[in-house]
Amino acid sequence: MLRKEHGGQQNKDASDEILYKIDIPANRYDMLCLEGIARALNIFNRSIEVPQYKVANMAGELMHQIKVPDKHALMHSNLTQVQLPILHHGGR
Repeated sequence: MLRKEHGGQQNKDASDEILYKIDIPANRYDMLCLEGIARALNIFNRSIEVPQYKVANMAGELMHQIKVPDKHALMHSNLTQVQLPILHHGGR
């Protein structure tokens, strides 16, 4: 990589480590974190199934509530919520 960038000359202190560049499309917000990239690669390699999402029946519950278990709260200190528009799928 360094030879390509610097016209064939490699610095003597340069590492031989191979680096990979991953281009993320602008509409793939699910792939902006390491977990999202890993999930997408595992789905592509058919190591895991494609997740099936469904609209939850929230009758009688708060519509804008996020429940984070304590074990996840320790690892992920930041949280983001997205409100999706109502989806209609041909009467299903």
